[in-house]
Amino acid sequence: GYRVPVPAAAVVAAAFIAVASWINLPFSDRRTMFAAEDWGRDVLDSVPVSATLVGKKDVQLFTLWYLQTVLGERPDVKLVSQGLSGALWYQNSNRLWRPELKLFNLNTGGASEWSAFLKSNPGGVYATFDTELPDGILTSPRGLVNSLVPGAAYERGRAWNLRWLKSGYRDFFAKDLGAYYAAGIVALAAWHNNNGGMGPEDAVRLTLAMEMDPDLPDAPLYLGFYYSSAGNWSGAAASFRKAADVNSRLLALSEEYRTLP
Repeated sequence: GYRVPVPAAAVVAAAFIAVASWINLPFSDRRTMFAAEDWGRDVLDSVPVSATLVGKKDVQLFTLWYLQTVLGERPDVKLVSQGLSGALWYQNSNRLWRPELKLFNLNTGGASEWSAFLKSNPGGVYATFDTELPDGILTSPRGLVNSLVPGAAYERGRAWNLRWLKSGYRDFFAKDLGAYYAAGIVALAAWHNNNGGMGPEDAVRLTLAMEMDPDLPDAPLYLGFYYSSAGNWSGAAASFRKAADVNSRLLALSEEYRTLP
């Protein structure tokens, strides 16, 4: 059969590579992708000096470790991996790295291990939202973390860095990080709802949370609670309907993917 000359084949291949590069370059260029780094800074800004911070998932932990060990930010914060906390090698290495940190099995040890951990680490213990807490451990919202220290909710002193929100950011973990910010907003609104009532600023933040994470039904739910308390019944009805629609959609997806218990 007819064979394309090598020079012509090379030109065709080069053309395909050039077109593919031109189309995909905007998605491959990561020079302006700072969502994970911004999230990590906002998390570290949520805890006080010399605090202990527990995390669980890889993306969250490695982001925080990167900020600490590579960029040298917030070395005062003692980071703990929940999944590794019960491993002997992890405990031994932390005795060398952080001798002041007292570790317990926070992964499978239950409430008793968590209680001992809280009592043994002064300075305050906090947990990222992905951390799995046993029943009986009380929390209150503090920015992008849960405070395991009894006390009032924390109002942030500065705004979160949300430059990713309108930037067309398409990183693989962008949705997870957006969900963290939305969860922080809902947690604060829930605390206000149970401690004197929500205000107009909560309504503004909850509207933003719905944009950050369209799959979080609690955002429109608490917005409905706010509108109800303010006597805005049409706004309340629309918000409750939105929460019900999100729950129905998630239920349908769970049935489709057979993820129901």
